[in-house]
Amino acid sequence: MQGTGIVGLGGASLPVHVKYSLREGVKIKHLIANGAECEPYLTNDHRVMVERPEALLRGIEILHTLLRAEESIIGIELNKPDAITSLGEHIPSDRPFRVAPLRVKYPQGDSKMMIKSLLNIEIPKGLHAADRGIIMNNVSTIVAIADHFDTGMPYIDRMVTVSGPGIEYPANLIVPLGTPVREVLRFWGGLKAETKEVLMGGPMMGTPIASLDAPIIKSSSGILAFTAQQTARPKEVPCIRCGRCVEACPYFLNPSKLARLAKARQFDKIKQANVTECVECGSCTYSCPSGIPIVQLIRSAKSEMRGKA
Repeated sequence: MQGTGIVGLGGASLPVHVKYSLREGVKIKHLIANGAECEPYLTNDHRVMVERPEALLRGIEILHTLLRAEESIIGIELNKPDAITSLGEHIPSDRPFRVAPLRVKYPQGDSKMMIKSLLNIEIPKGLHAADRGIIMNNVSTIVAIADHFDTGMPYIDRMVTVSGPGIEYPANLIVPLGTPVREVLRFWGGLKAETKEVLMGGPMMGTPIASLDAPIIKSSSGILAFTAQQTARPKEVPCIRCGRCVEACPYFLNPSKLARLAKARQFDKIKQANVTECVECGSCTYSCPSGIPIVQLIRSAKSEMRGKA
């Protein structure tokens, strides 16, 4: 699959040929198709599962055969009953494929959390899922693989959710890579006058864009427009040590401590505090009553650490 241009479309954007280039002796037991799509507003994976179940199952068949996996699982949150039904009806009875309905929670779509939910297997720090006999890909990635095998075309466009309170007509659009965000919005009716901010990606893990001339890239799962009402930032006050961010963190980290170390630029200490285990889901910032931008501080520190490395 090298040279196809296909990357993981769930956010990480890792080239698929890297994921499937396994080390000598690694045996894959479980192939997981990630259809959780737990970020609010985003629905492009949902539409792929409902509208193209045959392509998804063809992609699973290709990867299942390539990996010689024992079983393939499609994990879908329970708030997508039409996708669960559609795929369940199309799965061949003679193949070790199954649909696994999942509890609706955030961030259910994170790889380690989904593996825990589906298989009750925890991936220890420093190891990859493949070290435990598991490979996971987003459902849109698997459909892109099937399309490449069918047509021979490289990856040149992607489905993008255009939504949010600042959008006149929410929709999922197939957009050529490189198209400016401005043109996508113009094609679909433009922004409401009261729009204050446009995000690329989901509301929890997405990034505000400084210019509408920014292009659609392979990781652009959504274009979300928000008004001043949704983007108003709470006034930041000192941490009251309530522990809500600790309770919210899916990986049992101490986000408050990580944020303090990040603000103080104490990179050695923040690394010792397992900052690399943070998936930047934003649950800590969302739950903080003090209005501290915890995940933004952590993300900035991780970026600077990568730059120094």
